[in-house]
Amino acid sequence: MGLWVIKRDDPRVAYLEKKDKRLSTVFDAVGDIVHEDFSDGYSFVVQEIVGQMISGHVAEILCNRLVNLCGGEITPKTISRFPASELRNIGLSRPKCQYILGFTEAVLSGELVLADLEPLSDADAKKRLLAVKGIGNWTAQMYLLCVLKRDDILPTGDKAFLAAYKWLYETEDVSRAAVEKRCAKWSPYSSVATLYMYHANAYGLLARPWRELKKELAKKRAAR
Repeated sequence: MGLWVIKRDDPRVAYLEKKDKRLSTVFDAVGDIVHEDFSDGYSFVVQEIVGQMISGHVAEILCNRLVNLCGGEITPKTISRFPASELRNIGLSRPKCQYILGFTEAVLSGELVLADLEPLSDADAKKRLLAVKGIGNWTAQMYLLCVLKRDDILPTGDKAFLAAYKWLYETEDVSRAAVEKRCAKWSPYSSVATLYMYHANAYGLLARPWRELKKELAKKRAAR
Protein backbone atom coordinates (compact mmCIF):
# COMPACT_ATOMS: atom_id res chain seq x y z
CA MET A 1 0.00 0.00 0.00
CA GLY A 2 1.47 3.33 -1.08
CA LEU A 3 0.32 6.92 -0.98
CA TRP A 4 -1.88 8.83 -3.40
CA VAL A 5 -1.14 12.56 -3.36
CA ILE A 6 -3.35 15.33 -4.77
CA LYS A 7 -1.85 18.81 -4.66
CA ARG A 8 -3.82 21.98 -3.93
CA ASP A 9 -2.63 23.33 -7.29
CA ASP A 10 -3.69 20.21 -9.23
CA PRO A 11 -5.49 21.22 -12.47
CA ARG A 12 -8.46 19.05 -11.44
CA VAL A 13 -8.77 21.02 -8.21
CA ALA A 14 -8.68 24.28 -10.20
CA TYR A 15 -11.44 22.95 -12.48
CA LEU A 16 -13.63 22.03 -9.51
CA GLU A 17 -13.03 25.39 -7.86
CA LYS A 18 -14.35 27.18 -10.93
CA LYS A 19 -17.41 24.97 -11.07
CA ASP A 20 -18.26 25.02 -7.36
CA LYS A 21 -17.12 27.97 -5.27
CA ARG A 22 -18.08 26.29 -2.00
CA LEU A 23 -15.40 23.69 -2.54
CA SER A 24 -12.76 26.45 -2.33
CA THR A 25 -13.21 26.49 1.44
CA VAL A 26 -12.51 22.77 1.62
CA PHE A 27 -9.51 23.02 -0.71
CA ASP A 28 -8.01 25.91 1.27
CA ALA A 29 -8.59 24.32 4.67
CA VAL A 30 -7.28 20.88 3.70
CA GLY A 31 -4.51 21.84 1.28
CA ASP A 32 -2.64 18.95 -0.31
CA ILE A 33 -4.11 15.55 0.49
CA VAL A 34 -2.38 12.24 0.97
CA HIS A 35 -4.68 9.26 0.54
CA GLU A 36 -3.98 5.57 0.91
CA ASP A 37 -3.17 4.00 -2.46
CA PHE A 38 -4.66 0.51 -2.52
CA SER A 39 -2.92 -1.55 -5.18
CA ASP A 40 -4.07 -4.92 -3.84
CA GLY A 41 -7.66 -5.19 -5.00
CA TYR A 42 -8.33 -8.53 -3.35
CA SER A 43 -7.26 -7.42 0.13
CA PHE A 44 -9.16 -4.16 -0.32
CA VAL A 45 -12.47 -5.93 -1.04
CA VAL A 46 -12.02 -8.35 1.86
CA GLN A 47 -11.41 -5.46 4.25
CA GLU A 48 -14.39 -3.57 2.85
CA ILE A 49 -16.59 -6.60 3.48
CA VAL A 50 -15.25 -6.83 7.03
CA GLY A 51 -16.07 -3.15 7.57
CA GLN A 52 -19.65 -3.25 6.29
CA MET A 53 -22.23 -1.91 8.78
CA ILE A 54 -19.78 -1.49 11.69
CA SER A 55 -17.72 1.39 13.06
CA GLY A 56 -14.30 2.16 11.66
CA HIS A 57 -12.70 1.31 15.01
CA VAL A 58 -14.26 -2.16 15.18
CA ALA A 59 -13.46 -2.76 11.50
CA GLU A 60 -9.80 -1.96 12.13
CA ILE A 61 -9.66 -4.43 15.03
CA LEU A 62 -11.23 -7.20 12.97
CA CYS A 63 -9.01 -6.51 9.96
CA ASN A 64 -5.92 -6.68 12.16
CA ARG A 65 -7.10 -10.00 13.54
CA LEU A 66 -7.64 -11.28 10.01
CA VAL A 67 -4.17 -10.14 8.93
CA ASN A 68 -2.66 -11.94 11.92
CA LEU A 69 -4.67 -15.07 11.17
CA CYS A 70 -3.33 -15.00 7.60
CA GLY A 71 0.26 -14.68 8.77
CA GLY A 72 0.64 -11.03 7.86
CA GLU A 73 -0.93 -10.87 4.41
CA ILE A 74 -4.52 -11.25 3.20
CA THR A 75 -4.41 -13.20 -0.07
CA PRO A 76 -6.79 -15.63 -1.78
CA LYS A 77 -4.51 -18.56 -0.90
CA THR A 78 -4.22 -17.69 2.77
CA ILE A 79 -7.95 -17.03 3.17
CA SER A 80 -8.91 -20.23 1.34
CA ARG A 81 -7.13 -22.29 4.00
CA PHE A 82 -9.68 -21.36 6.63
CA PRO A 83 -13.21 -22.72 7.06
CA ALA A 84 -15.96 -20.29 7.95
CA SER A 85 -15.81 -21.46 11.56
CA GLU A 86 -12.23 -20.24 11.93
CA LEU A 87 -13.11 -16.84 10.48
CA ARG A 88 -16.02 -16.70 12.90
CA ASN A 89 -13.61 -17.21 15.77
CA ILE A 90 -11.97 -13.83 15.17
CA GLY A 91 -15.34 -12.07 15.42
CA LEU A 92 -16.69 -11.99 11.86
CA SER A 93 -20.40 -12.53 11.36
CA ARG A 94 -21.62 -15.63 9.55
CA PRO A 95 -22.75 -13.70 6.43
CA LYS A 96 -19.41 -11.88 6.20
CA CYS A 97 -17.54 -15.19 6.41
CA GLN A 98 -19.67 -16.51 3.56
CA TYR A 99 -19.14 -13.37 1.49
CA ILE A 100 -15.36 -13.42 2.00
CA LEU A 101 -15.07 -17.10 1.14
CA GLY A 102 -17.40 -16.69 -1.84
CA PHE A 103 -15.37 -13.75 -3.15
CA THR A 104 -12.17 -15.72 -2.61
CA GLU A 105 -13.53 -18.67 -4.57
CA ALA A 106 -14.59 -16.35 -7.40
CA VAL A 107 -11.03 -14.98 -7.60
CA LEU A 108 -9.32 -18.36 -7.36
CA SER A 109 -11.61 -19.98 -9.95
CA GLY A 110 -11.16 -17.14 -12.40
CA GLU A 111 -14.83 -16.21 -12.27
CA LEU A 112 -13.65 -12.72 -11.30
CA VAL A 113 -10.26 -11.58 -12.57
CA LEU A 114 -9.54 -8.30 -10.82
CA ALA A 115 -6.83 -7.33 -13.33
CA ASP A 116 -9.45 -7.49 -16.08
CA LEU A 117 -11.37 -4.61 -14.47
CA GLU A 118 -8.65 -2.08 -15.27
CA PRO A 119 -9.51 -1.43 -18.95
CA LEU A 120 -13.28 -1.58 -18.46
CA SER A 121 -15.60 1.40 -18.23
CA ASP A 122 -16.81 2.41 -14.78
CA ALA A 123 -20.21 0.85 -15.45
CA ASP A 124 -18.81 -2.45 -16.73
CA ALA A 125 -16.24 -2.76 -13.93
CA LYS A 126 -18.96 -2.09 -11.37
CA LYS A 127 -21.23 -4.67 -13.00
CA ARG A 128 -18.51 -7.34 -12.75
CA LEU A 129 -18.00 -6.60 -9.07
CA LEU A 130 -21.70 -6.55 -8.23
CA ALA A 131 -22.09 -10.01 -9.76
CA VAL A 132 -20.22 -11.43 -6.74
CA LYS A 133 -22.41 -12.00 -3.69
CA GLY A 134 -21.35 -9.80 -0.79
CA ILE A 135 -20.09 -6.94 -2.97
CA GLY A 136 -22.67 -4.19 -2.87
CA ASN A 137 -22.92 -0.81 -4.53
CA TRP A 138 -20.84 0.97 -1.87
CA THR A 139 -17.98 -1.56 -1.99
CA ALA A 140 -17.97 -1.46 -5.79
CA GLN A 141 -17.82 2.35 -5.77
CA MET A 142 -14.98 2.33 -3.25
CA TYR A 143 -13.10 -0.14 -5.44
CA LEU A 144 -13.42 2.12 -8.46
CA LEU A 145 -12.36 5.13 -6.39
CA CYS A 146 -9.53 3.69 -4.29
CA VAL A 147 -8.13 0.80 -6.33
CA LEU A 148 -8.82 1.72 -9.94
CA LYS A 149 -8.51 5.46 -9.17
CA ARG A 150 -11.33 6.43 -11.49
CA ASP A 151 -11.81 10.19 -11.77
CA ASP A 152 -15.59 10.46 -11.65
CA ILE A 153 -16.94 8.47 -8.69
CA LEU A 154 -19.67 9.99 -6.51
CA PRO A 155 -20.45 7.80 -3.46
CA THR A 156 -24.02 8.92 -2.84
CA GLY A 157 -24.61 6.28 -0.15
CA ASP A 158 -21.45 6.82 1.90
CA LYS A 159 -22.08 8.19 5.40
CA ALA A 160 -18.77 10.03 5.75
CA PHE A 161 -19.22 11.70 2.38
CA LEU A 162 -22.83 12.65 3.11
CA ALA A 163 -21.90 14.16 6.46
CA ALA A 164 -19.43 16.48 4.71
CA TYR A 165 -22.00 17.19 1.99
CA LYS A 166 -24.62 18.26 4.56
CA TRP A 167 -22.06 20.54 6.22
CA LEU A 168 -20.79 22.14 3.02
CA TYR A 169 -24.18 22.80 1.45
CA GLU A 170 -26.06 23.43 4.69
CA THR A 171 -28.81 20.98 3.83
CA GLU A 172 -30.56 17.98 5.30
CA ASP A 173 -31.57 16.61 1.91
CA VAL A 174 -29.08 13.87 1.18
CA SER A 175 -31.29 11.85 -1.13
CA ARG A 176 -29.46 10.30 -4.06
CA ALA A 177 -31.36 12.48 -6.52
CA ALA A 178 -30.50 15.69 -4.65
CA VAL A 179 -26.81 14.82 -4.25
CA GLU A 180 -26.42 13.76 -7.89
CA LYS A 181 -28.12 16.94 -9.10
CA ARG A 182 -26.02 19.30 -6.97
CA CYS A 183 -22.74 17.48 -7.63
CA ALA A 184 -23.25 17.00 -11.36
CA LYS A 185 -21.00 20.01 -11.91
CA TRP A 186 -18.11 18.10 -10.33
CA SER A 187 -17.92 15.77 -13.31
CA PRO A 188 -15.53 14.60 -14.71
CA TYR A 189 -13.55 14.94 -11.45
CA SER A 190 -16.06 13.87 -8.81
CA SER A 191 -13.48 11.58 -7.23
CA VAL A 192 -11.14 14.46 -6.40
CA ALA A 193 -13.96 16.42 -4.75
CA THR A 194 -15.02 13.27 -2.92
CA LEU A 195 -11.55 12.68 -1.49
CA TYR A 196 -11.43 16.27 -0.26
CA MET A 197 -14.82 15.80 1.39
CA TYR A 198 -13.51 12.72 3.19
CA HIS A 199 -10.50 14.67 4.41
CA ALA A 200 -12.68 17.57 5.57
CA ASN A 201 -14.52 15.05 7.72
CA ALA A 202 -11.34 13.37 8.96
CA TYR A 203 -9.71 16.72 9.83
CA GLY A 204 -12.66 17.71 12.02
CA LEU A 205 -13.75 20.65 9.85
CA LEU A 206 -17.39 19.64 10.26
CA ALA A 207 -17.26 20.58 13.95
CA ARG A 208 -17.87 24.21 13.05
CA PRO A 209 -20.25 25.85 10.56
CA TRP A 210 -18.98 26.09 7.00
CA ARG A 211 -19.62 29.84 6.88
CA GLU A 212 -17.53 30.40 10.00
CA LEU A 213 -14.60 28.51 8.49
CA LYS A 214 -14.99 30.43 5.24
CA LYS A 215 -14.77 33.78 7.07
CA GLU A 216 -11.69 32.69 9.00
CA LEU A 217 -9.89 31.62 5.82
CA ALA A 218 -10.83 34.91 4.15
CA LYS A 219 -9.33 36.87 7.06
CA LYS A 220 -6.11 34.87 6.85
CA ARG A 221 -5.82 35.57 3.14
CA ALA A 222 -6.44 39.31 3.70
CA ALA A 223 -3.77 39.44 6.39
CA ARG A 224 -1.03 38.05 4.15
